[in-house]
Amino acid sequence: MPEYTTDYLRYWGDEWVARWSEGHWASENIARCTLQYLKIYANCDVCSGLSRSPSYRYRTERIFGVEWTPHEANGKTNYEVSCGFSELAWLESEWARVRLEKFEEPYWSNELIAEGQFMCGCISGTLFKMVLLIDWVEQRWDRMVDQVECLLMAYSEREAIIEEELERSA
Repeated sequence: MPEYTTDYLRYWGDEWVARWSEGHWASENIARCTLQYLKIYANCDVCSGLSRSPSYRYRTERIFGVEWTPHEANGKTNYEVSCGFSELAWLESEWARVRLEKFEEPYWSNELIAEGQFMCGCISGTLFKMVLLIDWVEQRWDRMVDQVECLLMAYSEREAIIEEELERSA
């Protein structure tokens, strides 16, 4: 399993580093969901969108050793990556997979939370608000759980009625 540097975490300053080192379950949940998103959905479009974030460019330079080249087009600055966006998407997906595996180890560092939070910040600053996506997924999950519980309750009630009728007829 490759080892990745985490020195980029200092990009947002010492105050941020001090905050994440005392992370709690909500921060961990956001980090895990962000890593899961990257593992599954990292593609050329996602990486291209993320390239608008200076934090993201800094991070990828440190972790993957890529170089970014700015290009002016229609009054906007776009960035090209030295390895190409498809290769970068693969690197991101693998990085996220390794991070998620480390979360499964018995003793893991809060740096994992920080890495997920860092990427959450990059995604939220360029693509969409990651926390809103997580909230939406959790609400859908809660609704699905409620529906399953209702179905199980209805099944149990129906089973009890059938059992009662069988006892009466016996």
